[in-house]
Amino acid sequence: MKLWGALVFFIGSMAAAQEVVPLFRNDSLTTFVTMPFRLQDGSGQAISIVSIDITSSKENCQGMIDPKISSNFLVKCTKEGALSVDVYFKDSSGSMMRIVYDDITVTKISDSATVLQPVTEDPDKYKAGRDLFATYCMKCHQAAHDKANKSSTQIKSAITNIGSMKSIKLTDAQIKSISEYLNNLD
Repeated sequence: MKLWGALVFFIGSMAAAQEVVPLFRNDSLTTFVTMPFRLQDGSGQAISIVSIDITSSKENCQGMIDPKISSNFLVKCTKEGALSVDVYFKDSSGSMMRIVYDDITVTKISDSATVLQPVTEDPDKYKAGRDLFATYCMKCHQAAHDKANKSSTQIKSAITNIGSMKSIKLTDAQIKSISEYLNNLD
């Protein structure tokens, strides 16, 4: 048992020169907002991440390594609270290292955040698509304008091919309703 404690101390002391840096404004630490972080050494050089593990708020938060920038990771939470993330990386000798980053407090998103209304003379014409977007899409895609002009084919492809979207089960008619809603925004 003493050997395990010494090993943890040794790993922890070697990782002290590395740091996790938040890449967002402090006021953006809110629910339903993707929060980017970066792993870097003491001189600011990026360090590639091997894996991450959310160790608190697991049921309310999801995390992943940025697919484009291996030294960054992204976290999104659906409920407010404290967040802790273990970040694993290899040091210059190839040894697996871990940093625990637990200085994250996620607050509730503003109650003023709303689903956009489509531009139409008939306000109920795209209601089904708007409601489906609010239910299935808004927790990750807060701004419908960011997804404007998406065809049914593009939406279906995203649901089929993007890992975090594969659990979404929508009929072709529901996907078409979302597409029509997104294609009629101001």
